[in-house]
Amino acid sequence: MSSLNFYSDCPEIEPVRRIYGIESELEINPYEQPIYELFEGRRMTKKLGTIQQFSQNGSRIYVDSGNHPEYATPECQTIRETVAAVIAGEIIMSEIVDLHGGKLEQQHFRLNNRVIGDDPKISWGVHENYQTLERINPEKSESWDGYSDHWNGLITHLSTRMILSGAGHVECRTGKYFVAQKAQHVKTPISSTTTSSISKPHINTRDESFSSNNNFRRLHIVSGDPNMIPWSSAYKIASTSLVLRMMEHGVNMNDLKLYRPANVTVSVAKDNKLSKLVELDSGVKIRSAEVQLALAELALEFIETVSVPEDEKIMANEWYAAAEHLVDSPKDKEFLKNKVDWIAKDHIIKSAKSRTGSTTDYVHARAIDRMWGDLNYNGIAIKLRKLGHFDDPLDAISLAPHLVKNPPKGRAELRGEIIRCLRNVVPKRSIRVRSVNWNEVKYNFEGGDREVYLNDSYGENPDEIARLYRHIEELE
Repeated sequence: MSSLNFYSDCPEIEPVRRIYGIESELEINPYEQPIYELFEGRRMTKKLGTIQQFSQNGSRIYVDSGNHPEYATPECQTIRETVAAVIAGEIIMSEIVDLHGGKLEQQHFRLNNRVIGDDPKISWGVHENYQTLERINPEKSESWDGYSDHWNGLITHLSTRMILSGAGHVECRTGKYFVAQKAQHVKTPISSTTTSSISKPHINTRDESFSSNNNFRRLHIVSGDPNMIPWSSAYKIASTSLVLRMMEHGVNMNDLKLYRPANVTVSVAKDNKLSKLVELDSGVKIRSAEVQLALAELALEFIETVSVPEDEKIMANEWYAAAEHLVDSPKDKEFLKNKVDWIAKDHIIKSAKSRTGSTTDYVHARAIDRMWGDLNYNGIAIKLRKLGHFDDPLDAISLAPHLVKNPPKGRAELRGEIIRCLRNVVPKRSIRVRSVNWNEVKYNFEGGDREVYLNDSYGENPDEIARLYRHIEELE
C-alpha cells in the first residue's frame, strides 16, 4: 500500500499517454545580418524536402520573431525520441548554415544553442511541450500569488530543477558563473506571454493541442535551458513528466510548496555552490538539492503505485541518485560532470583558469561559455559528445541520425508521408500547396481542393490512416 497522499477530489485515471515536443530558439551571428534568405523555402526544400516550413522528418524550421532561427521537433511519444529529436535538430540546422551560409555575401554564420542570458529583455530559450489532461489548465487555477494547491509540486520542481538541468552561464557584466541561463529572469509562475520583461514565466498558458481530443491539452513550459548533454535533457523532460503525472493523479505535494517561487528560481539559478537555503511556505528552509531529492523520492514511490513508461522509470532512478549525491556531497559536484551541463562547463572553465592565469580568466570563461553550445563550429560540447564523454542513459545519441530524415511514428509520421508524396511524387504543374500546419495539410490537386486532417496523435486510428492513404494513392 502506497503512503502517497492523494487529494480526495482528483479522479483515479490511467496514466496519461504523453506526446512531447521541444522548441529550440537558436542564436546566430552575425545577428544583424538578415537570415531569412538563409532559411528561405528554396534552400530548405532542396536540402530537407520542406513544404511551408515543415520538413519530411516532421519538424518545423523557421525564422522566429526577433530574427533568429527556430527548430521545433516533431511530436514524440517517448523521452528517448524527444532527446534524439533535439540532437537531430542540431544536425539539421548546422548543415543548413554550413551549406548555404558562405553563399550569402561570403558571410560565415555561427550557430549557437545558447539562450541569450545577457539581456533581461530578450526571452529566447528552449520551450517544452507535454500532452496532459484538459483539466490541468493553468488559466483555470487560482491567482498565482496563491496558486492552486494542485500545482505546488510542479512549480516547486520548475523552480529548482536547474541544479540538474541548467546550462550554465558566465554573466557578462560581473563574470560570475550562474547555474542556469533562462531561470535567472523568471518573474512569475505563469503568464500568457513569453516576451514581456516584467512577466517572464515558468509556464505559458497558450494551448496548441497535440490532439483533437478535447480531454487533452498542451502544457507549455518556457523557463528551461538548452542542454547539450543527453542525461540533462532526459532528466529535464522525464522528471517534469513524472511530477506532472503526480499532479494528474492528485498527489498532494503541499509539504514542498515554496514561499515566493519566482524569487527562489532566481536565487537557485545564481547559486553555483548549491549552498543557499530556499524557503518553503511552511517557513522551513532547506537546500535546493534537498527539494529535488524529496521530489525524486516521491517519484520513485509513485512509479511503484502507477504504471509509467520505461524511460521514466530509468530516469526516476537516475534523478534520485544524482540528487542524493548533491545532498550528501555538495562540494563534489564534478562527480556529475558527465551528466549535467552547468557542472561540465564549470569544470572546463576552472581547468582553463588554472592554465592561463588570472589576467585572462574572464576572457577565457566567456569564450568557453560561448563555445560550449556552438553547433557548426565544432563546439566543445559537440566534440565531447562525439568522443563519448557524456552519459546517455536512454541511448538517444544512436537514434538521432535516424530522426534527421525520418519522423517518429504517430502524427509526425503521417504528416511526413503526405509531405514526401507532395514533394516527390506529384508533378509540380498539377499541385498547389495551400497550407501546412501541425494538424492539417491543405492543397489543390488537378483543380480540386484537398484537406488532410491529422487528428490521431499516435498514428493508430485505422480510419484516419486509411483516409490519409487514399489521398496518397490519388496523388501517386
